Amino acid sequence: MNTKIKPQPEHVYVIFSSKEYNPKNEHEITEGVMRIVTCYPCTNDTALISYTFLSRSKNFDIDFLHWNLKREELKRPMKPTDKMNVVMVSKDFLLTISPIDLDKKGPSMTREEALELRERLVGKIIWVIDRRDIVRDSVKLIQTETRVPVCF
Repeated sequence: MNTKIKPQPEHVYVIFSSKEYNPKNEHEITEGVMRIVTCYPCTNDTALISYTFLSRSKNFDIDFLHWNLKREELKRPMKPTDKMNVVMVSKDFLLTISPIDLDKKGPSMTREEALELRERLVGKIIWVIDRRDIVRDSVKLIQTETRVPVCF
């Protein structure tokens, strides 16, 4: 289980302001980062948080996936990435890291640069910082991973 992972300087940090996904108008968000939260129906516990950095005009997307799977829901043995951490830290922590700021870099990023970024992030421990989750003197860090999509 991944319950012992804590933010480290060698980890990757990505910061942005997400937009909430609206299933009634799924094409409403065309640029930026879209956030989708999926919960278990009976308990309303979070199972998955998906942040998708996308540009429809430049034809790219990068998914940052936070898993919180339950052993009883799986039909296979648990993997370390099945349960990821959410950590609250002091706002001062932001002074100790150099996050990739998708609000600043994203609009000028080309498709090739975005795909190159995704390739560099695969296999790394990525902590997402959503500016919507920064309150007064604390910041929520959400452990995520990214993957190269499988095309059929």
